[in-house]
Amino acid sequence: MRLNKRLVAMLACCLIAFPAIAAEQFDSEQVAQQHCPSDTVIWLNLRSKSVHAKGQPWYGRTQVGAYICRKEVVIKGGKVVVDAPSEKSAGKPADKSGWRKVVEDDGRTVYVATSPAAKDGDMVTILSLVDLKKASALSDGTAYLSWETQYRFDCRKRLSRVEAASMYAGNMGNGEVAGSVVYDAPEWKPVAKGSNGELLWKAACGNGKAR
Repeated sequence: MRLNKRLVAMLACCLIAFPAIAAEQFDSEQVAQQHCPSDTVIWLNLRSKSVHAKGQPWYGRTQVGAYICRKEVVIKGGKVVVDAPSEKSAGKPADKSGWRKVVEDDGRTVYVATSPAAKDGDMVTILSLVDLKKASALSDGTAYLSWETQYRFDCRKRLSRVEAASMYAGNMGNGEVAGSVVYDAPEWKPVAKGSNGELLWKAACGNGKAR
């Protein structure tokens, strides 16, 4: 699904996230869907650690990859791991305990993951979630209530880039995938003072150094 230019611009300044690793991996979409019949199956590129939603050009087509269940991927202690959903959590809204609120206005709340998805020296990958109070829609009319973005920071140089994003029908990253985009060669851009990006940069990097 193609995203309109306005939405891509919004995604570039408001952040969320894609998981990097999955423990439960499947060779076929059918087997993955049988494993999680009420969840959304996505494709994980095991080489680049990018994810692709059904309908995207690289869904099921990268040289090295696997089908995974999106809701089984969670962040614990700074690492991306896979948990099977419990009976208590099945069908209920996502728990906010893994997110920290960084800004809120009349239309949305922006969260950042409480732990980085990955870090390597001065490089930190952070996950962010934008939760809307009123549904918005893509250019084809598909409604969404939240979106996730994967953002990478060069802490020392104060640079950032958006690596992937996806919109969901429900709040807090729940529901069907309304649309998604993965950037093959995202540009590094300076973190602007006073922006939401600066709030996320501080959450990821502290005083400009990877935590």
